[in-house]
Amino acid sequence: MFASVLKKGDVPRSRFGAGVVISIAVHVALVALVVWFSNHKPAEEEVEPEVKFFAAAPPPPPPPPPPPAGGAQQQPKTEKKIEKKTPKKDVIVQPKEIPVEKPPEAEPQKEEPAAPEPGGVQGGVEGGVEGGVVGGVIGGTVGGVIGGTIGGTGTDVVPFGEGMTRPDCDKGELTRRAYSREALEARVEGKLIIKCQFMADGSVKNCRVIKPLPHVGEQMLKLLSEAKCKPGTFQGKPISIDMTQPFDFKLAH
Repeated sequence: MFASVLKKGDVPRSRFGAGVVISIAVHVALVALVVWFSNHKPAEEEVEPEVKFFAAAPPPPPPPPPPPAGGAQQQPKTEKKIEKKTPKKDVIVQPKEIPVEKPPEAEPQKEEPAAPEPGGVQGGVEGGVEGGVVGGVIGGTVGGVIGGTIGGTGTDVVPFGEGMTRPDCDKGELTRRAYSREALEARVEGKLIIKCQFMADGSVKNCRVIKPLPHVGEQMLKLLSEAKCKPGTFQGKPISIDMTQPFDFKLAH
């Protein structure tokens, strides 16, 4: 279309006129649309106002009634209740038992010491014999041992007890001699326990092994049967005692 306008010489006159008319029509239509849109704005949505309902306020309370004539209102008097005290009944208290006075006890009569028997000693007992020892037993014989039994001869074998001393044997020498050739080769070491009767005359009888030790027990029994030991004593006098005797065997390293 514009080419036909610019090149008038080449375009026929009829086509040139038609192009101008169409161009003008298009421009007029555009201008009309712009004017129409500017005058016809879209209607704004109307917002309905919110309706609020309010409740009516309650009526005010009625005024208080006027005070009665004759001054201020008198308060009612409160009557004080008087409690009637009931008299307590007389209570008869039963008297406690009257303690009976005990009669005075008679003083015990002092026994007069018996007259000492002729030949007695201070500390002796009644019924003893002349020549006895303080601490002896009634019925014993003169020359007996304190702590012995009636009818005993002094040669009885008793178990080892309190107040007795142990028999004394040369345990080191007995242990050395009891090492047999087999015990030395086997290098036996340990404790051998033997129970014997150690007599008041120093002899040793009735020995038996309580805790054995290899290769030395029999030899020790033989040596003890031939040994002579210092006897045990009771209150300084020799007695026969039945007791155990341990022997420790140890080799020099």
